[in-house]
Amino acid sequence: MKTLFKIAWRNLWRNKKRSIITIVSIYLAVVFSIFMRSMQLGSYENMTKAAINQVGYMQVQGKGYWENQSINKAIIYSDSLKNTIARVANVKSQIAELQNFCLTSSEDKTKGALIIGINPEIENEHRALAKKLVWGKFLKENDAGVLIAEDLARFLGIIQVDIENTYSSDSLEQKKIEKITLLKDSLVIIGSGYQGITAAAVFPVSGILKFATPQENGSLIYMTLPNAQATFSPYVPNLVSSIAIELKDNDKIDETRAEILSHLNKKYDVLLWSEMLKEIVQSIQSDNISGLIMLGILYMIVGFGLLGTVLMMTMERRREMAVMISVGLQRSRLAIILVIESIILAIIGVIVGIVLSYPLVYYLFLHPIPLKGELADMMATYNLEAIIPFSLDFSIFYNQALVIFIIAIAIALYPLITAYRLQLIKAFHK
Repeated sequence: MKTLFKIAWRNLWRNKKRSIITIVSIYLAVVFSIFMRSMQLGSYENMTKAAINQVGYMQVQGKGYWENQSINKAIIYSDSLKNTIARVANVKSQIAELQNFCLTSSEDKTKGALIIGINPEIENEHRALAKKLVWGKFLKENDAGVLIAEDLARFLGIIQVDIENTYSSDSLEQKKIEKITLLKDSLVIIGSGYQGITAAAVFPVSGILKFATPQENGSLIYMTLPNAQATFSPYVPNLVSSIAIELKDNDKIDETRAEILSHLNKKYDVLLWSEMLKEIVQSIQSDNISGLIMLGILYMIVGFGLLGTVLMMTMERRREMAVMISVGLQRSRLAIILVIESIILAIIGVIVGIVLSYPLVYYLFLHPIPLKGELADMMATYNLEAIIPFSLDFSIFYNQALVIFIIAIAIALYPLITAYRLQLIKAFHK
C-alpha cells in the first residue's frame, strides 16, 4: 500500500497543472458553500437574538396568560417565587414586567395603548431601550414619568415633529432629521385594573421613544414597575404579568425550564421564547428549507464542474493507464492508485478551502455587511439590525467540507470504472 501511495503521489505532480485545476475546483466549491451557509445561519442567529431580546429565553407566567393576556391572570412576584427561580443554577437574572391595555388621553384625543411597567435599569441593560429615545430623558428607578412611543405621542398631540433636510459634510447625501417639540407635558391613563378596579392616573411625559415597527411605535407606553403596580393593582402588591429569565448557558434551555417547573406549582406556566414567538421559528424553518434547496443546487453545479474536470483528466490518461496495465500492473492496483489520487486531491482541496475561507468569514463576522435604503427599512420593520450577519459556527466548516469531500470521492468512481473497463488496443490508438 505504501508503494501504491508513492506512485499515486508522483502521478499527481507529474502533471501539476491538471492537479492544481482539480484542487482549485474543490477549493472554490468549499468556499462558496461555506460562505453561503455562514450567511444563512448568521441571519437565523440575528433573528433568534432579536426574539430573545424581546421576550427573554423563557418566561414564568400565570396559567394560561399567554393565550389570554388579561391582567387578571397576572401573578404575585413574591420573595418566595423570586428565590425559587434564583435557586436554579443556570438562571442568570430575572426581569419582571406588568402589562395592561388602557385608554390614553390628552385633552380631546384618546387612543388605546399598551402600558408596560419595567425596571428601567434592567430593561435597558438587556434590551437597550434607551437607544430608542429620541427626545427627553430615560426613566430612573423612582421616576414618576412615562416614555411614550413617537407615533402615539404625535396622535395625542403631545409632540410636534418637523422634518429638516440636511446634507452631510463629507458627501452630498441628503438626510432627514426629525425635530421634536413638546406641546403637552402630561398624559392621562384610564382603564380596568386587577380584578376590575378602576385605574386612572396622570403622568408627566419624561421622554419619547421611536420603535422600528409601526405597531409598537403607535401603541407603547413605558413606566416604572412600582408606578404600574400602584396604578393597576394598588391593593395587591408585587403584581407582574411575566418574569423573563436570562440564562448563563444558552444550550441548557430545555433542562433549565424543566428544573424551574419542578420547583413551581401548577399555577404557573414556563414558556420558551420559541413557544411565544412561533412566527419567527416558522420563518426560520421555512427559510432554512429554501436555503438547503439553494445549497443543493450549488452542490449540483459543483458536482458537474468536478465531473467535467475528472472526465478531462481521465481521457488524457487513457494511454497512460493502458501502458501501466500492459507492463503487468493489475487493474485492481491501478484502480486503488486512482482512488488514492482522488482522495489526496479532495483532502488538499477541502483543507485549502477551509483555511482560506475562515479569514473571510471571520472578517465578515466581525464586520457584517451594512444594509441601506429599502432593505434597511424592511429589516427595521422586523426589529432586526440592518446588516447581513455571518456565523462562525464550527459545524458550517466541517459540514460543507464533508459534503464536498463526499462529492469528490463519488466522482472518483468514474476513473476507477474506466480502469476496469479499459480496452488496451483502443486506448493505444486514441
